[in-house]
Amino acid sequence: MTARQRSSRVNDKIMYLPKLSSIFFFIAVIITATLALHWYDGYRAAKEQGQDITYPEYIKEQAKAVKEGLGEIPNIVIEAQKGTDDITRGALAKIAEALFIYNLNTGEYPSAIEELLGDYIPENNKVIRNESFFYRRTGSGYEMGVTLPVSGEKYIIREK
Repeated sequence: MTARQRSSRVNDKIMYLPKLSSIFFFIAVIITATLALHWYDGYRAAKEQGQDITYPEYIKEQAKAVKEGLGEIPNIVIEAQKGTDDITRGALAKIAEALFIYNLNTGEYPSAIEELLGDYIPENNKVIRNESFFYRRTGSGYEMGVTLPVSGEKYIIREK
């Protein structure tokens, strides 16, 4: 192995470090946001029960309770998974935008969703590849939907 090849391998490994730090930062943000939302819900419930407490005081109490092993820590995994349903809804909304643009360009909705692949939505769209995804043209509109991955509920968009 030449010095140039060794240098290239080292550079390849170094390039992963910023990606890893970005991933860890994203995870830290999710955990922090989840705790903040969870504690804010608890704070609102305490206020509704008539407790005279400020939000910073409530957070200090919760942090102290967690430190002592008495507090409730939300299940971060479940909270993060709930975000997956939101991402799926957003992806379906993007497909609806693509359908709208396709309709503007052609005057009708496609007979099959695959007609959008490439020009209107990426070929590797995971929502369309989901086995629960469906699309059908209905008269002058369409109906499409998917079963949300975490909640299991059907999410449907209709255009008439």
